[in-house]
Amino acid sequence: MVNIIPPQTVLTPTGAANELQSEGLDALGLTVPTLSPAWATATPVAASDYDADNLTLNLTGVRAPFRAIRTFVSAPTIWSGADGASLSGPVAVLRLHPEAARRLERLVAVRYGAPVIRPVPVAIIIRGITLPAPVPVPEWYLAGEPLGLGGSLTVSFHDGRGLPIDPIAVAAMFSDLITWRPALRMSQDSAATVADPGGLDGIVSLASGVRCHVIDPHGWAYAPSRELARLKVVDASNVEIAAVANSGLVDLAAGQRLGRSANDEAADSEKPLQWGWATSGTLARTVLVPPDLPAGVNLARQFFRVMAVDLNWHLLGNRSNDDKIPDFALPKVRQSVPNFDYLVDGMDVLGAAAEIATGFPPGGGAGMFALAVSPVITPELAVPPGTGGIGHWPAFPLPNTKTALSAATDPTNGLSGHWRSPADSESADFDVVLTILANAVPDGAYVRIFPRRFVEIQAIGEQPSFVRGDGGAALAVAGTATRILLVDPFGLAPSGTKPNPAKLEVDIVVTSRMGQRRLFSVVAVTLSDPPEVWDVSLAAFDGDALLNTPPLTTLFSSLNTLSIAPVPLFGLPRPVTPPGGTPGSIAALVRQLASEEQPRQGPRLPTQARFETILALGTSVTPDQQLSWKAVLSGARWTWESRVARPDLGNPGNPAGPDVHAAGVRCEGQLAYDLALHALKRAQPILPVSAESLGWLVSSGGDNWDEPGPDSSGTVSAAMLETVAAFCDTPELALPGIPIPQPTDSIQTVVNNLADALGLPAPTFSVANEDELRRKLQREVVTAKFGQRDALWALHRAIGQAREFIYIESPTFARTARPSGTPKPHEVDLVEAIRQQLAANPRLKVMICVPRVPDFAAEKAPWVRAALKHRKDAIQQLITQDRNRVAAFHPIGFPGRPTAIRSTVVIVDDIWCLVGTSHFRRRGMTFDGAVDVVSLDRTMANGYSSGITRFRQELMAAKLGVDVPGSPAVTSAIWTRLAQPEAAFDTLADLLQQGGLGRCSPIWAGPTDTNVIEQSADVVDPDGVDEDGSNLLNLFKTLLLEG
Repeated sequence: MVNIIPPQTVLTPTGAANELQSEGLDALGLTVPTLSPAWATATPVAASDYDADNLTLNLTGVRAPFRAIRTFVSAPTIWSGADGASLSGPVAVLRLHPEAARRLERLVAVRYGAPVIRPVPVAIIIRGITLPAPVPVPEWYLAGEPLGLGGSLTVSFHDGRGLPIDPIAVAAMFSDLITWRPALRMSQDSAATVADPGGLDGIVSLASGVRCHVIDPHGWAYAPSRELARLKVVDASNVEIAAVANSGLVDLAAGQRLGRSANDEAADSEKPLQWGWATSGTLARTVLVPPDLPAGVNLARQFFRVMAVDLNWHLLGNRSNDDKIPDFALPKVRQSVPNFDYLVDGMDVLGAAAEIATGFPPGGGAGMFALAVSPVITPELAVPPGTGGIGHWPAFPLPNTKTALSAATDPTNGLSGHWRSPADSESADFDVVLTILANAVPDGAYVRIFPRRFVEIQAIGEQPSFVRGDGGAALAVAGTATRILLVDPFGLAPSGTKPNPAKLEVDIVVTSRMGQRRLFSVVAVTLSDPPEVWDVSLAAFDGDALLNTPPLTTLFSSLNTLSIAPVPLFGLPRPVTPPGGTPGSIAALVRQLASEEQPRQGPRLPTQARFETILALGTSVTPDQQLSWKAVLSGARWTWESRVARPDLGNPGNPAGPDVHAAGVRCEGQLAYDLALHALKRAQPILPVSAESLGWLVSSGGDNWDEPGPDSSGTVSAAMLETVAAFCDTPELALPGIPIPQPTDSIQTVVNNLADALGLPAPTFSVANEDELRRKLQREVVTAKFGQRDALWALHRAIGQAREFIYIESPTFARTARPSGTPKPHEVDLVEAIRQQLAANPRLKVMICVPRVPDFAAEKAPWVRAALKHRKDAIQQLITQDRNRVAAFHPIGFPGRPTAIRSTVVIVDDIWCLVGTSHFRRRGMTFDGAVDVVSLDRTMANGYSSGITRFRQELMAAKLGVDVPGSPAVTSAIWTRLAQPEAAFDTLADLLQQGGLGRCSPIWAGPTDTNVIEQSADVVDPDGVDEDGSNLLNLFKTLLLEG
């Protein structure tokens, strides 16, 4: 008989050992960084062949310096010169296998010390070639093998970020490594030595000493925007020797170092410059000294990469662009923020809230303060005990039974249903109660039931859409029937007719505590009599109702420190109907939608939202001492909908609700104080309007509200950014008769003027912290007169210097300016800024994550249609520039269900991060109220910000339904690819080319019918900048848009 499938060789431990014994490291092939003792057929000459300014070397008869894979590239965009710009092609690239690169880095760490601060090459680029025709397939070359490119060519070595490395330093390192570990020396010519022509000895002799390359966080050569942020070469006594030029390249002689001189330190009160080793280190203000080599190691030439950053410029951008905001009213950069954490989902946001409340309030007569603001507040919301595993399924909700699904698990066996008793509540008789037999699912398992319907949603199209409703959920308890409530599953409210017979089709998902999941689809249930009373609470889902605990409820009541912002346009009905009539002024207009009842609804324009959620808690040893603050910021609403972590799996462990993605941040110290002050101004008017409300000027007038001193711990630098239109918050401050307080003005004078404008008696101020209050009042007056657009300017700077990628997730994506003529200073279109950067920088990639349906309420069909068109136009604007470098997608949710995104996150090059609620559209940058935190984790790993890189990786994993591994053994390929920017973009592009593969979906262009007339852009996406308020008054004065 003929063997159709011949015998296969199976790798066994014994076989592997024999191969290593006989072949040495060569048995591992491309995964081992074998090094050649010679790079060329002739030794280069220092004067003509080595270019220290461009970090290149001319070689004749180029040989492979290591075993690697050669490719030809016409546009080498990921490889850059010393200035950070992409190289021009064509080039040949000889690149190490990723495992070989990792092993080489490990060898460098062992030989020269960990962490690795010397850039380690991953590729050699050969320039000046002619692109072969046809272009050959990738080939691998042995170390020392001629590359067959002929003649004298220019080469450069590059690290994992694509940045160049001094070639003489690479030669010195490789020569030392093959001396230290002779097994690494492997060449096609076994007789080749380092002393041969073109050998490492001759190359190393071309230059000596220490050369440094100073870059900004993006990877461009560091060119400071002001002399205050220029790095210097100093001696051992911190005396300046020279300034680092804008090229970023500098040589250090013996005893020299990088930093700021003693004179600079004495004269510089702001100290915005931070610096450190770019590969692995923490940016700070510590003088950088090239480390001593270990005993027995000698490197004639060394090369280091240094990262320098002007924190104010990097985080805030150019704040003088519109000449409206005085310097004293600008956001403050907090150089070190204690206990800062990036929060990936709603469960982490709520868990962080529980963590900052641990031990609150303190006893023994301590001082305390509590504030909570959100678009809507449900005090009964129960939060998990913390972030991470303890606040997520399967550990939470308790108890974790660790019970698996069995082959017999079948919730449909004996499933029954009844209408709900009309006595329960209004419209309760449209609800349905389903009952699963006891023990039909394992103890502790999560059961989610989705009703199936076809619904015509006018906002997104004339054809009926298949929709899985929110449905209901429960946790199974052994020996007890599992009852689940479905609210109006037929869509009959408020006045529909019940079907008879009532046959309901549902999908059922059962998830065990062991990670198993089973779906039962198109399960038909015929409802029977009698109606059932629903008496099951949400307590089964565990957690503490944090805002409903007696200490906090007492504080909120006594301090008047709650605020909400319900806006019908965004699906949040107002609890109070505003008075009728047509207002005669912009101040009257914004006051008409305000309510001073707790929770307060601050003055705002019609349709204007305030999206931020902030919980801030302050404590002190005694009531009159300065408060120490902790805070959480997110776009997650303080309602049950934020109990979401894995919507793609049915959100196991949580009550039924919409599929929501909501990121956030947690912080302490000065940044938490900034968030607390913002929340205070949301929760209270500026001056007392009743005996119950002191007003925030009085509330913050004591020593307990002094601004904390600089924090000494924490590697994250951050700033709070505010966005809001003018004339809101305290509209009377915008009146011409109230000037911006100057540093010498008294608080009493300003308060008297304001009280007259408000028609209120002026309180007498006698405060110990008048300077502090004056600064707060200065920014409040500026806000009332001009609005705030902090996020706009921060984003504009980051986008304008983006080098590798921009990642955006937001409820929407649209142009941020629509100038009708010459743009005004504030009319900055960030979409166009991205397009221009794509045109200028061929390396740049853009990733955009938005929900399929915009965040306007579905019944606001003209708004939804307009938002869909704005999104389509904005994305088209980018893909017209280069569709191969733009990947826009909808995040994963449970099949057949829309997902919502509540927070905006923008990450640039994994070294700049904005998290908050300034959503990516014109109203998000100029009109709606929003708060963001912009940050830089100054701890670097592999050239990127460690915390931001991990945050982006987890964010993308959440949007693509990828498990975050608990150990290397369970790591998926997609998770690994998401760690690196280039690979993350390629992963996303690969998925989209295949339709998403169930992990995401390409951007929906919107409906094609014309049954709904779009609302105008000025109304849907208004510009919040108006010199005197007349345009906004005319646009919104009828208040009909709030209906």
